[in-house]
Amino acid sequence: MRSAIVVYVLIVLVLFVGWVINLVRFFQCDFEPSYKAEIIRGIGIVAAPVGGVVGYIPIRDGEK
Repeated sequence: MRSAIVVYVLIVLVLFVGWVINLVRFFQCDFEPSYKAEIIRGIGIVAAPVGGVVGYIPIRDGEK
């Protein structure tokens, strides 16, 4: 039981760090066409589990 709690906490921590990375990368976007990176990262900010995964994915289109 205790190991399940540790695994759960680690998963939540990894997703939270990914969400923060996604938030930082969203503010580094240039907001010029094409808006692919801005849309994907914006959805990731609102939908936190998605942002936790997208934060680790490098999206080159639209970033400075």
